[in-house]
Amino acid sequence: PSVDGAVAAGDGGGVDGMVDGMVDGMVDGMVDGIDGGGEVDAGVDAEVDEAVPDAAPLPALAEVESVQREGMHPGGGLACMRVECPAGKQVLGGGGEWPAALTLTYDEPVPDVNGWVVCGVMEMPGPWTVEAHCAVANVGVEVVRERGDAPTGELTCVAAVCPDGMVVSGGGGHWGSSVALRASRGLEGSGWTLCGTTDEDASMEVFAVCTEAPIRQVVREGTHPGIGHVCVSATCPSGMRVVGGGGRWQTVERTVTRSTNDGQELAVCGHSNERVDWFAMGFCAAAR
Repeated sequence: PSVDGAVAAGDGGGVDGMVDGMVDGMVDGMVDGIDGGGEVDAGVDAEVDEAVPDAAPLPALAEVESVQREGMHPGGGLACMRVECPAGKQVLGGGGEWPAALTLTYDEPVPDVNGWVVCGVMEMPGPWTVEAHCAVANVGVEVVRERGDAPTGELTCVAAVCPDGMVVSGGGGHWGSSVALRASRGLEGSGWTLCGTTDEDASMEVFAVCTEAPIRQVVREGTHPGIGHVCVSATCPSGMRVVGGGGRWQTVERTVTRSTNDGQELAVCGHSNERVDWFAMGFCAAAR
């Protein structure tokens, strides 16, 4: 057949028709891809924002430490000694060490300066120590107090209770020089109590340091043999350290309530002329 015939035969599907069909098909395919949510590769790699991982939560208590101040009681009556936590840290508990000849009357937190104070009456000079347990607190810490009367001849206890959602980390208080204090201890994890007897009407004021941080209470019971200066110590679990403590010592002349063994134990020490049951109670937090 001739060329003309070939062209004539291809008028309905010849070169022009093939080109038109190819162009139309390409355009339709691109439009369909876009309408259907498809992606058109523009030849440039898209930038993808990498998700920033969530920061690790802050520990409830950080940089836990115990600070001490040593000094000399001047004798001749009442004197006090105070130690303060480092800047940025809050007091969680405290205690100290003093001579048997001293009549202790204060052993309590000082919230205004995040410190701890001990006071007592002694006629002759002698060495003593005050200790505060401190930490950076990333949760709530609050000190609550309660005052009560101590009638003559009766064993009296006064308690300060922590707010709901808080637990006790330490505590103490003050009392008249006529009060023979028998216990300064945690109250089932929810507060602090002082117990004592007196031969004349007096009063006691108790302080509880309360926190939202997780606190572990440990107790070590024992019997004072009735001879010499003896200690009973409560030990914190591995990875934890003392942030507060107290105990019950009955008729023992207490001379120590403080941390020992690099902050791993809470010791209660004293003299007694008779066998008596007693215990030390420590409050522990993660040593971070």
